[in-house]
This record gives sequence, structure tokens and C-alpha cells, in this order.
Amino acid sequence: MNPDSSLQAECERLRRELADRERITESALKRQADVLEVVTDDFQKQIAELNAQVLASSKELVTSRQECSSIKEQSQVTITELQDEIHRMKCKFTEEESKYKETLSCYQKRIEGLTAQLDSMKGKTSATVMEQSVALRKLEEKLKFTERQLLDYQQSVLLSAQQAVHNQIEQVSELADDANPVLDKPALLEQLKQQRIAYEEQLERLKVLESERNSALETQHASVDRIHQLEGELSSIREELLSSGSKQEELKNQLNAVKETRDKVLAELSQLLSELPAVPGLSANSERDLAQELRVRIGLLEKHAAEAETHRDELKCQVQTLQHERTELERELALLNASHSNQDKQQDLETVLEQLEVTRQKMHDMETRTSNALKELENKSVELQKMQKSLDETLQQRDQLQQAHQQTMAMLETERRHLQERIRVAESGEQVQPSSPNDQLSRLLEEKNGAESQVAFLNSIIVDLHEKNKELEDRVRSMLFLEDSVSRQVNPAVVNSRPPRRWCDHCLVFDSHETEDCPNKPDHVENGFKPRRKLSALVSQQPSSRIYCDICGVFDKHTTENCTDAQTF
Repeated sequence: MNPDSSLQAECERLRRELADRERITESALKRQADVLEVVTDDFQKQIAELNAQVLASSKELVTSRQECSSIKEQSQVTITELQDEIHRMKCKFTEEESKYKETLSCYQKRIEGLTAQLDSMKGKTSATVMEQSVALRKLEEKLKFTERQLLDYQQSVLLSAQQAVHNQIEQVSELADDANPVLDKPALLEQLKQQRIAYEEQLERLKVLESERNSALETQHASVDRIHQLEGELSSIREELLSSGSKQEELKNQLNAVKETRDKVLAELSQLLSELPAVPGLSANSERDLAQELRVRIGLLEKHAAEAETHRDELKCQVQTLQHERTELERELALLNASHSNQDKQQDLETVLEQLEVTRQKMHDMETRTSNALKELENKSVELQKMQKSLDETLQQRDQLQQAHQQTMAMLETERRHLQERIRVAESGEQVQPSSPNDQLSRLLEEKNGAESQVAFLNSIIVDLHEKNKELEDRVRSMLFLEDSVSRQVNPAVVNSRPPRRWCDHCLVFDSHETEDCPNKPDHVENGFKPRRKLSALVSQQPSSRIYCDICGVFDKHTTENCTDAQTF
């Protein structure tokens, strides 16, 4: 068999194998480039979506902060207004309590005065009745004695008159029977005049005694009427005391109603203040609903306050009416119940103070929760900034990978051109300088070994690119998964920025030096290519096992186990 034909056949076979390998490499690189483009497009879309989501989240965060600040300001204004309203209502209740105390003290004093007056009137009435009964008995006895005297006097006067008449008749008869014709008419007339005067005096004395009797009877009747009048006044005073007791009960009921209204208003205020701290943790719609509900509750509270004011005005009018009607009675009643009422009022005041202290504590807790919610919002903002930073680093990594891919493609293209040039040089070397079959065979073996080593190296690069793409896809999926998950605390791993690998076109070695800095520059011949090494050198040169790192993709530096992850393509 002709060695030239076998050599040519071998060259053709190697050329075809090299072409096949180049086509496989190109197709694999094209597929890899397509996959990278698809992944890049998907990744860019996902990054755009993430950027949009980050912008939307930032806008929502800014809006929520503004709404939270506005709601916080509104809540502070509302709390201030409620505190002012509580203070005003407390002042009003204090004034009303002082007024009620004064009114009750006045009523109690009036009742005590009336009671003392009643007691004094009772004493005076009893003394007067006793005195009048004694005087009446004396008058009756005197009247009876006077009547007896009058009767005796009348009888004596009648007897004396009858005796005088009989004496006169006897005298007249004696005078008539007297034979003495001389009659002393003037003396007789004088004696008759004197008797008539004495009789008239006795009649006047009878009239005086009768008038005294009539006056004594009138005095007795007046005393009886006075006794009846005093008894009527006593019964009316008793009725007024009973009515003042009923008025006291009614006033106590009204005061209890006012206390219940006050307790109801304070309970509603406490409930409203207890519901405020849930504001910072809700969404915008929930916050608006809560603000609306808060306004409704404030309206209801104002309505209750207006009703309380109306009821207070009505009670004030009623109290004024009661003051005009029974001012003194109610003052006395207040003095009677002063001690018990003061204790109740003191207890109510202590209860109100305790409720105000609880309200202040709730307000402090609500402010604490609001500050905590703001801190949580700030933490979420920091997490979003970290996510944005991670996305930026991922984009930078993608750009680096794309740049590395472009450099790899350029390097592979350079290798391909270099191989083609070497093939052409080999063909031209066969035509221009025919050498011995041993030299040609050595060159072909050298080229075959070089091509196989380059194909193995390209296959390792392709495998490494597949692994890098797979790792990149896993990182993108993990980032998307971490974005959609609840816990955003785990950040994606940050890949170190590594410089591109150095390559020498003369030595065909990575990571040693650049082509321009090659210390073993060959001497060029006339055609511009370096001479081939001898077959003896190739035969004597044993294949060495080069160390390789699967992570960095580096030969002759370190193994995968000793990788420091500080280099890339």
C-alpha cells in the first residue's frame, strides 16, 4: 500500500473527523447559545417583572407609609380630641356634682331648719295649747264664778228690788193709810231717783259682766280655732316632709341616671381607645374601613354626648324648678345624706381616675405598637432593598456569564481558525516541501493528538457551560421562589466576580500567560508558521494527566477538591 495514499486517506479521515467535530461543537455551541438566549430572555422578563413588582411594592410601601402617617396623625388628633372631651366631660361632671352637692346640702339645711322649726312649733304649739287650755280652764272657772256671782247678784238685786218695791208699796200704803195729810213728795221723788240710779248701776254691772262673759267665750272659740289651725299646719308640714322625701328619691334616681350615662360614655370611650391599636398592622382598605368606623363611632359618641348634654340641660331645668319650689327642703335633705353621698362620689371619682389611667396605658401601648409596626415596615423596606441589590448582582452575574460565553465563543472560533490554518499549512507543506513519510506521519499524529486534545477540551468546556447554565437556572428559580415565599430572609448566593482566563496561542495552555507574553515564541519560517517537532520527540513524550477543576474550569492549577473559587473563564 502506498504510504502517500494512506497518509492522504488518514488526512482526509482526520479532516472529516475534525470537520465533524467542528460541526458538533458548533451545533452544541449554537444550541447552548440558543438556550442561553432563551434563559437570558426569560431571566430579563423575570427581572423586568421583579423590577415592576419592586416598583409596585415601593409605591405601595410609600402609599402605606403615607396612609399610616396620616392615620397616625388622625388617630393622634382624635385621641387628643377625645382626651379634651374626656377632660371637659370630667369638668362638667365635677361641676354638676358640686352643684348637686350644693343643692343637696341646701335641701338638707332647709329640711333641718324646717325640722327644727317644726320641733319648735310643736313645742310652742304644745306650750301654747297647754297655756291656752289652762287659761281656758281659768276663764271657764272665772266665767262660772262670774255667772254664779251674776246670778247671785241678780238674785240679790231682784230680791233687793222686790224688797224695795215691797218697802215702797208698804211705804205707799203706809203713806196712803197715814192720816197725816202732809206728804213729802220731793223726798219721795228723790228716794225713787236714788233707787232708779242704783238699779241702773246694777244693770250696767250686769251688762259689763255679760260682755266679759261673751269676750271669754270668744277667746275660748279663738283658742279652739288656733288649735285647729296649728293642727292643720302640722299636718301640712308632715305632708311636705313626705313630698320632700319623694322628691329626694326622684332626685336620687335622676342622679343615678346621670351616673349611668357618664359610665356608658366612659365605657364607649374605653372601648374606642382599646380598638385603635389594631390600625398599623392592617392593609390600606382595612385602614380606610377602620378610619370610617372610627368616624362613625366618633359621630355616635358625639350623638351620645349631645344626648347627655340635652339630658343634663333637662336635669338642670328640673333641678332649678326643684330649687325654686323646695330649695330649703332639698338643702336639708342633702345635709342628711351628705356623708353617704360624699363617699359614693369619692368612689366614683376614684373609678373615673382608674379608667383614665387605664386609658392612658392603652394609649401608650397603642403608640408602642404603632412604632413597632413602623419598624416592621422599615425592615420590609430594607428587605426589599436587599432583594433589589440581589437582583442587581444577579444581573451583573448574568452579564459576566454572557461576556464569558462570548469570550469562549471567540476563543473557540480562534481555535477553529487556527486548526483550519494548520490543516491548510499541513496540506501546503505536503505540496511545497515534500518530506519523508516519517515526518509527515509524525506531523499527522501530532495534529491528530492536538485535535483530539482540543476536542476533549471543547467538550469539557461545553459540559462546564451546561453545568453553569443549570446552576444559573437553579439560582433564578430559587430567587423567584424566595420572592414568592413568605420568608424573604435567605438571600441568594453571591458569585464572586472573577477575571477571564489567560490563553497562549503558541503553547496552547490556559492560565499560564498571554500570547503576547509567551517566553517560547517560535522562529517563523518563510510561510509564517512555526516548524513541527520531530516524531522522536512526540514518541518520547508520554501523555501526562493534567489536573483540572470542575468549578473554575481551569487546567494545571488545582483540583476540584482544592478549589478556592477565585477564577472563571
